[in-house]
Amino acid sequence: MKIGRQRFFDILWLQTMVLYTMMNRQFYTAKSPLRGGWKAIVITSVLTALAAPAATAHAELVSHKSKFSLYYLGVNVGDMKHRISVQNDRYEIAGQAKSNAAVSIVAKIKANFSSTGTIAENRLVPSTHSVKVKNGKKSRRLNMGFTSNGVGEVRAKPRIKYKSGTVPLEKSHLRNVLDPVSSLLFAVKGEDVGDGRKVCNRTMPIFDGRARINLDFSYKSRKSVKIKGFQGHVFTCSVRYRPVSGIRPHKKQIKFMQANRDMQVTMARMGDSNLYTLFGFRVRTSKGLASGSAYEFSSR
Repeated sequence: MKIGRQRFFDILWLQTMVLYTMMNRQFYTAKSPLRGGWKAIVITSVLTALAAPAATAHAELVSHKSKFSLYYLGVNVGDMKHRISVQNDRYEIAGQAKSNAAVSIVAKIKANFSSTGTIAENRLVPSTHSVKVKNGKKSRRLNMGFTSNGVGEVRAKPRIKYKSGTVPLEKSHLRNVLDPVSSLLFAVKGEDVGDGRKVCNRTMPIFDGRARINLDFSYKSRKSVKIKGFQGHVFTCSVRYRPVSGIRPHKKQIKFMQANRDMQVTMARMGDSNLYTLFGFRVRTSKGLASGSAYEFSSR
């Protein structure tokens, strides 16, 4: 099966950032109400429970790594891996996604991503976020910095403008938001470990550099799994996409995603902590089904 370079880039980056990232993978320049004046901003859209004795607090050291196979229309098109480290309520997430040599594409595609921040009262507060994408000889970058109130600074290369008809991005839309990579980590209270509804049922306000959206998660099911590094229960959460700003609401793809009921993520517990992270996902796109599943998942 042949997959064009741009289509493959869309698929791979969608899966890397999970779910919402398939919306519009274009870079642009726009007026953004960020500290320090108007900044260039970008979109490179490319996003849990094991019942056990009382969970250790996330303030203790937790080290985790995952490896995923990525699929489009049932064909393995690439791989993703990421590492998570949490200590003294600070988290670091770093990962990479890359194309599969078996896929017929014009150029190799590789994406590196990272985020840092703190966990306060079981809520993630991001500090930094960065993405670098190499598509053949071309490369794209995004760096975001956060303050206690929300997005503080966004820098992107190259710069591309918002198009006419885009819902304006307001200052209030940038407060108390998560970056895409930080959305890979779910925190719960110690007494809620093992409760799928407490793990899944949440709304995540996300800003990816261009668009401000909400992702609504709700509990769907639980099952037992066994792969390298992990054996236990995982929770599957249904996901709904709700755009807020930075998007063009009349576009067919936006309307498709708003109506899309075939989106889900599966979350698994990181060791003995009260943290959960991505174990798998499934997203129906307008072109077909995209999915990813972990083949290695280990924590210590």
